[in-house]
Amino acid sequence: MTRILRKRFIRSAMLAVTLVMVIFLIAINALNAYTMKRDTEKTVQLILTDSMAVQMDGGPGGPGAGLSPAGNADMPGPPEGNADMSVPPDSAPDAPDEAGGDLEKPDRVPDEALISEQYFFVRLTSEGQAIDTGLTHIAALDEDQAVSYAKEAAGTGLLEGRLDRYYFRKIQDMAEDTSRFLFLDTSQQQRAVMRTFFVTAAVGGVTWLLMLLLVIFLSRKAIEPIAKNIERQKQFVTDAGHEIKTPLAIIQANADVLELHTGSNKWIDHIREQVSRLSDLTRNMLMLSRMEEGSLSGEPPVTFDAGAVLHETLKTFRESAEVRGIRITEETAQGVMLTMQRDAFANLLSILFENAVKYTDEGGRIRVTLVREGKDAVICEENTCAAVPEGDPDRLFDRFYRADKARTQKQGGSGIGLSVARAITEQAGGSIRADCPDDRTIRFTVRLRGKGSR
Repeated sequence: MTRILRKRFIRSAMLAVTLVMVIFLIAINALNAYTMKRDTEKTVQLILTDSMAVQMDGGPGGPGAGLSPAGNADMPGPPEGNADMSVPPDSAPDAPDEAGGDLEKPDRVPDEALISEQYFFVRLTSEGQAIDTGLTHIAALDEDQAVSYAKEAAGTGLLEGRLDRYYFRKIQDMAEDTSRFLFLDTSQQQRAVMRTFFVTAAVGGVTWLLMLLLVIFLSRKAIEPIAKNIERQKQFVTDAGHEIKTPLAIIQANADVLELHTGSNKWIDHIREQVSRLSDLTRNMLMLSRMEEGSLSGEPPVTFDAGAVLHETLKTFRESAEVRGIRITEETAQGVMLTMQRDAFANLLSILFENAVKYTDEGGRIRVTLVREGKDAVICEENTCAAVPEGDPDRLFDRFYRADKARTQKQGGSGIGLSVARAITEQAGGSIRADCPDDRTIRFTVRLRGKGSR
């Protein structure tokens, strides 16, 4: 039990740590990528502002500076003057304005801020023909490559976007029916983003491993009080169960002696019924306690024919069912083999069949099937009842749960039988569930690991 609790504690703690770390790393990298994107947009705006300032100064970086004709030599060059103030030229000056324009215009952006940036301009007509290019601030590509990038950017129909390692911005000149494309090399920013990602991932992985070691180290102390409390409860159930057996046996013996002297009467019958009920409850509680400790009994698992055990077990309940007019049908596949403790399987079937006979109304029906699905053995017990339990049918497997308290008291149930059935199934590596096909029928389905067929 302590080992199981430690595993659950470690899984839960590391799941929480993993979620927090993943969210934290995603937030860091998303914020870093967003910051890089904003910096790129600011750099583009800086280039456009600087180019516009140079054009207004009329300095050496004015219109046409750093531009080379693309295509036909007779193609008109950039417009003279500053008629189009919204269209920035293709390059910035390499030296400050000699006339002192920078001192007279405080908004003038110094050229030195853009020295480390690599960018180029390309101007296209509405038909997609290149008019001029500005490659002063980049040496990584020639004119043909620059024009190719511009045409590809024009084909996207976007005002801004990315092509390979370049971020582009489109500036439309409505007066001349041309488009100017600014391309900024963002390879350094992309490398910075990826470097941050790998560094944070590596740090996160190392931190996760350290947290795992710390959780494993502290898990024993964390669950120690809970484990001790559970062990005390299990020990109490075991001790109480054994202590109850003695007075029950004495009460039963006294009831038998009293019947010899006074004869049978309803009070003696009531005593025997309650003693029998309490004996069953004690036996089931002790069985649950043993299963929680990891063993059903000292018997080793064996391979047996599940159909034969089902038929033998169901035969013991046919007589009591016939007395109440309950019809039982059995459909069993041949050669369905199981490997588990045979007595545990028989006990599982007994609980299901006893529960079915007890709660099926007179004149009702019980249908039992056994089939092989793949390598699994599937047992299905379906019976009619006056009314299906309200809420989730799987609550029937909870200890001491009573869907109908008055009916349960009348039938003598303890509310723990189905809990034992679930514990047996799970101990064998299987599963059991309950569902209601309609408002008068309840069905229990048990799936156990089969061993093929003979």
